Amino acid sequence: MLPSCKPPLPLSAFISPAANQFQGLIEALHAAGLIPTQPCINLFHYLSSLNFPISVTSLSEGSNVPLSTTYRLLKSFHNHGLAEFIVDKSLTQRWFLIRSGNNNACSSCGQTYHTGY
Repeated sequence: MLPSCKPPLPLSAFISPAANQFQGLIEALHAAGLIPTQPCINLFHYLSSLNFPISVTSLSEGSNVPLSTTYRLLKSFHNHGLAEFIVDKSLTQRWFLIRSGNNNACSSCGQTYHTGY
């Protein structure tokens, strides 16, 4: 059985990146081969601020990016090695940013959700 993996509530509201963060986000997206549009920057910034896997709907709401754009960007992040997902016991995809040097264990259930990178 897959463990329950739900983020701690409440989720933080989206806060636009500060000027010094903005440049770092753009550089990271460029380095991965992505074009840093405003929705891309917002979603990447929000995803990088979380330390647990999160549903696509919650990502969309939390980053102020439309749901269809969130799906498209997550697929791009995945294809470029920036993000991965797990499927929890309710069969919900929960996405997270791949972080080097981190064990990537869910803070609510303890499941190690990515060990490949």
